[in-house]
Amino acid sequence: MFIQHFRKITEQYNSNRIMSIDFLRGLTIFTMILVNNPGSWSYQFSPLKHAPWHGWTVTDLVFPFFLFIVGLSISISQQNSALKQSLSLDFGKSVFIRFIKLMCLGWFLSLSYYNFYDPNFDWVEGRLYSLRWFGVLQRIAIVYLCCAFIHQYLSNILKVAICILLLFSYWTAMLLVELTDANGIVYQGNLLPGKNLAAYIDHHLFGLSHLYHKSSVPFASDPEGLLTTIPAIVSCLIGILVAEIILTKPSVTAQIKQLSLVGLSLFGLSYLLSIWIPFNKNLWTPSYVLLASGLAMLVLAASRWLIDLKTNKLWAAPFVVFGTNAIALFMLSGIAARILMMFKIEGKSIKPHLYSIIKTVSTNQEINSLVFAIIFLMIMYVPLFLMYKKKIFWKV
Repeated sequence: MFIQHFRKITEQYNSNRIMSIDFLRGLTIFTMILVNNPGSWSYQFSPLKHAPWHGWTVTDLVFPFFLFIVGLSISISQQNSALKQSLSLDFGKSVFIRFIKLMCLGWFLSLSYYNFYDPNFDWVEGRLYSLRWFGVLQRIAIVYLCCAFIHQYLSNILKVAICILLLFSYWTAMLLVELTDANGIVYQGNLLPGKNLAAYIDHHLFGLSHLYHKSSVPFASDPEGLLTTIPAIVSCLIGILVAEIILTKPSVTAQIKQLSLVGLSLFGLSYLLSIWIPFNKNLWTPSYVLLASGLAMLVLAASRWLIDLKTNKLWAAPFVVFGTNAIALFMLSGIAARILMMFKIEGKSIKPHLYSIIKTVSTNQEINSLVFAIIFLMIMYVPLFLMYKKKIFWKV
């Protein structure tokens, strides 16, 4: 049954799309949902946790991989779209509409919580007035807005120059700008939580109540804040530049060779740079940008070889389903996770009840926590498959 199901997906796949890119997007969003929905946050395998601060894990690669894929999609879609030849006004309108939709979806998720069991709960005061301005979808929106215009109007040489300029300017500012807290203590070049320029800007522009890390001192901060979005733009621009390899190289084999070569070069350069600039997802450091981009290229090269050159594609089918409706999966999983926590059975949220059943699977709680996340994803697969079967692709 499953073999026939997966074979149908691959056999009826739209030939105008590139399966390896849909697979990579699906694998990325699959991993994002997996790490965001453990049975218990107290029990997770190390690779499924973010690095405490400096350093990196597999989980830290998920978001930059997604932005890299956004860049690939921008380049390929604009190459194949009539928008490429349309009036600037039409193009700008389309980009701004998508930007606004993504921002609103991000804010919708931030506001999607209500405590039905507390008579004193005030949604307006507790959620609306303390809305988190930034988040995953909001960062994607801002990065998309900037990169879509850069790609439409600037040459590849200028894109490379912008990447270098943004990373250099960002890191120079992080090291050289002096900060003063409420007690008159001066910070310069400090890269610790709540003591860096990115936190300082977010704290003073948006206020403590609208940021993710409200308890950071002396400055509240947000991992998707304003300043750190600058190097995140580079992650997307690199995806745009990499798409040129796919669009211009005559054969998949030639693409794989160049992707591997450039990917290995960026990976090596990132470790050389890390001698002076540590890997850090929260700060989206230049070394982290190069590391994630290099690895994304290598995974894309492997995907091109395994999927686009090999005949057996059945194993990739579930990820293709996820990848063709990635934003829908992100929204659906976010809403489902909130429902499991908002509603209660016998005074306890639904999620702990479900997890208590799964905890009997193994004596290893990390395994049980992972099993919960996998079952959660399997349930999410059902509506995504139905959408795929009916050719419903939610394009924000």
